[in-house]
Amino acid sequence: MKKSISIVVPCKNEKGNIFFVYKTIKNIDRKIEILFGDDHSNDGTKKEIFKLIKHNKKKNIKIKYYLAPGLNKAENVKKGFNLAKNDIFLIHDADNTVRGNAILTIVKPIEQNKYDFVNCSRLVKKRHKKAMNKPNFLGNIFFAILFSFILKQKITDTLCGSKAFSKIYWNKIKNDWNSFGVNDIWGDFNLLLSAKLNNLKIVEIPIDYYDRKSGKTKMNNLIYNFVRMLIVTICGFFIINFKKK
Repeated sequence: MKKSISIVVPCKNEKGNIFFVYKTIKNIDRKIEILFGDDHSNDGTKKEIFKLIKHNKKKNIKIKYYLAPGLNKAENVKKGFNLAKNDIFLIHDADNTVRGNAILTIVKPIEQNKYDFVNCSRLVKKRHKKAMNKPNFLGNIFFAILFSFILKQKITDTLCGSKAFSKIYWNKIKNDWNSFGVNDIWGDFNLLLSAKLNNLKIVEIPIDYYDRKSGKTKMNNLIYNFVRMLIVTICGFFIINFKKK
C-alpha cells in the first residue's frame, strides 16, 4: 500500500545542496512533504529554501520551511517530526550523500507492514572515495558492534542519517528521546535505542553512499562526539535491559 511520506531535511549552511536534494526527490510517486529545517545558517540557505518553494510545481509535493532551535541536529530533526503530517517519517540529510531516489526502497518495509523502523547502512555497498573519512569509518564499526549486541540483531551502521518509521510511533519515540544519559546531538542513537525500548521491529537496509557535492561535513571534534556517543550507548544498554515498558 502506498503511504504518504514526510521527509525532514535538517540544514546548516547547505545553500548549495537545497535544489539538489529536491531534484533527487521530485519524481517519487507518493504524496510527499519536504520539511527543510534551517539551523540558523549564515550562507543564504533560508533564501534558497524559499526560492525552491516558489519553484516547486509538483502537485504531490509540499515544501515547508521551519526555523530549527539552533542547538544541534537532533533537536532540529525533533522539531521537524513534530511538524510533520504524513504516514511515514523519514530523515534525509541535506548533504544528499544518500540520494532521494533511495527513499522508496527505504520506506518499502514499512509500507508492506513488515517492519516498524528502518535503519540504513552506508557500509555494506561500495562507497564513493571521499564519502567517509577513516576515523568516522572506524567509529561507525565500533558502535555498530556495540549496537548489534544491545539490539540483539546485526547492525552495520548506527550513524547513517537516513532513518524512517511510521508516524504512529513518534510520540513513543519522542517520550524516550532524552533518556540516555546525555543529549545525543546527532539523534541517531536516540532513535535506534528508543525504537528498541518500544519493541519496534527494526530492519537495516544497505544504501549507496555518495560524495558530498557542496559544503562541509558537520561531524567534527571526533573525541568529543565519541565520548558523548559512548555514554549514550552505555546508558541505552542498561535502560533497555532493566527498564520495563
